[in-house]
Amino acid sequence: MNRDQKIAWVVVGAFGLSVAVFVVLVTLVPLYAALAAFFGLFGLAGLGPILFRKPPAGDTVEADERDRIIARKSTLGGAMLSNLAVYLVCMTWWFLCRYQGKELITVNALTAVVFVSMIAFFTGRSVTLLVLYGRGRTTEGNRLEARRG
Repeated sequence: MNRDQKIAWVVVGAFGLSVAVFVVLVTLVPLYAALAAFFGLFGLAGLGPILFRKPPAGDTVEADERDRIIARKSTLGGAMLSNLAVYLVCMTWWFLCRYQGKELITVNALTAVVFVSMIAFFTGRSVTLLVLYGRGRTTEGNRLEARRG
């Protein structure tokens, strides 16, 4: 398991922990407090690069061509999910405001859009990275042989 995969697992774990705590807290405290706890706990994902530092420069290979391709594809996947999240949050907020008869939204709505977009990007990138690294593996962890037609 390389450094990117370890960091991706930290991000996915922080997201799962944040969702679990949010689900519990939303029944006990006001919504804004539960959301603050969610965003605060998701901040633990930032510990991934600190926990898994790059090794000192030497004769070890940090990333090969396959790693760079997977990183590029996972970043694109995270960006696409982030873009979709922005559209969904904006349209949902607009629909709720129209339904309630409001013509204006609060400034806090813009902050929520940015946070949701950020969380969607990092979580989407991490899940995509883990899926792409897991492709072509058997249950024993060996590489599958390429099929010839």
